[in-house]
Amino acid sequence: MTALNDWWASQTAGPVAAYGAEGVGKTWAVMHWVVDRINDLPIVLALPSSSLPAITGINEASVIDFLANELFGLTNTQTLPYWDKRLRRLLARPKVEGPVLLLVLDGLNQESTFEWQRLLQVLQGGIFTDKVRVVLTMQSHFLEDKRNRPVKAILLEQ
Repeated sequence: MTALNDWWASQTAGPVAAYGAEGVGKTWAVMHWVVDRINDLPIVLALPSSSLPAITGINEASVIDFLANELFGLTNTQTLPYWDKRLRRLLARPKVEGPVLLLVLDGLNQESTFEWQRLLQVLQGGIFTDKVRVVLTMQSHFLEDKRNRPVKAILLEQ
């Protein structure tokens, strides 16, 4: 948990990846950290990797649409246009106010054909810069192929 706390405390943090063998508790460890820190965190959106293929043509607009849709589905309140506007307002806040969204993407190895590196590039740039923090979980074998290593990620072995 110390590594996650250090990662969160850093001013400009890239994604962090919790990895290990199947069934060792990667997701549980990350969610335990989230629950322990929930009062200090922004909006937390935990998503299974199976939800990612809903993003088509990965770019800033499609990612905003996807996140707004997930927030709408999660809360089942307001309307989709409301969540789109709300998310855009959150992302427009001054950087000094800190991140506005913690995105936990669980089990990336289960969607190995998804362009998740492109998604991470989008989430680290443009309107998302320093506003969205990303935690990834995946099995170790997924990282054995260097093409699957995030460009800017801290790797936490479980």
